[in-house]
Amino acid sequence: MQKSEPPLHKFVPIDVVSIRSPHPVPDPSTVAARRQAQWCITREIRGATRDAPVVEAMQRRLEFVAVDGGARAR
Repeated sequence: MQKSEPPLHKFVPIDVVSIRSPHPVPDPSTVAARRQAQWCITREIRGATRDAPVVEAMQRRLEFVAVDGGARAR
């Protein structure tokens, strides 16, 4: 007796799942570039001002941009 093939909807490729995911995994090169930009901007802020609250506020904004990809930060 030959087994029939299982229905296709039971096998969803990983690519399709990641595309449909509301939080797709970012590309590693994008993450690295974002971190580099964040580090450079943080360094510039620290060089430009000694006002700690300003630096902290800018760093919080940078972290938000890094996590969110800048979609809602502007």
